[in-house]
Amino acid sequence: MKSLHTQPEIVVNELHSLERCGKYEEALVELREIWEDTTSFPNVEEFEPHIAAEIFLRCGSLIGFLGHNKQIPNAQEQSKNLLTEARRRFLDISDIERVAECDNYLALAYWRTGEFKEAEIWVEESLSNNLSQSNPTKIYSYVIKSFILLSLKNFEEIINLLSDKESDFRNYGDEFLNGSYYTNFGIALRNLGKPTEALGKYKLARFYHQRSGHRIYLGTIENNLAYLYKSEKNFPKAHEAIDNATKIFNEINDRTREGFSLDTKAQIYFEEGKFTDALDCAEQAINVLQKGENFGYLVE
Repeated sequence: MKSLHTQPEIVVNELHSLERCGKYEEALVELREIWEDTTSFPNVEEFEPHIAAEIFLRCGSLIGFLGHNKQIPNAQEQSKNLLTEARRRFLDISDIERVAECDNYLALAYWRTGEFKEAEIWVEESLSNNLSQSNPTKIYSYVIKSFILLSLKNFEEIINLLSDKESDFRNYGDEFLNGSYYTNFGIALRNLGKPTEALGKYKLARFYHQRSGHRIYLGTIENNLAYLYKSEKNFPKAHEAIDNATKIFNEINDRTREGFSLDTKAQIYFEEGKFTDALDCAEQAINVLQKGENFGYLVE
């Protein structure tokens, strides 16, 4: 196994690759030699400044993602602290691209706990940096901003944000970024009453996330398909899709999204007029979501 002590640049790049396909726990294993206690800061004394800052960035992003999925108490606060330290270190060495990346992840940490105003401030801070439209960090900013806009139900704004960005994503984004782009675009179209266009985006999202290997987001697409079929009154396909989503989330032990998928199933039952089944599913969803830092979901 590669070691941060002997091959720090290679390991840091691998950590980012693991994050991109949703393998957060596997990535954290790679960090154990310098970060066994994830409630504290990693030990970076022996590393040169840029690698030390990169380690703080990767630790902050990973604990944020994993804490969200596993409902780890205070994980988002820990993520914010690590990312703030990473950002300070990158500012010290004038690495603006990495500062923007820290801003992106800070926006995600605030978004996860339902602090949408703060999330918007951080993603706008990231976008304010002078990065080219082909820069992957800038491309990711658009994905994150669309996440926030989805939570705020600003669907027209999402269309305005993403409509002219497709070529940038296709030319410069990886499978993860493209899959996320088409997912969020599709959700906005569905909510604006354009199911046929939304279905096309979902199919592209599924294609890219099959290639990215990100099972979390594959499950998310199944969840979105269930919503689409529900709106079309195609209840058998809606139940099939949401059961696929719940199965994926259960297999990877993603309690947050499993709870959200149960809420979707409740809405399908409600639309069918099966109110007792709907209430049972809604209560299951609440029981799952209230155990972690999922205030935004619970309010919804």
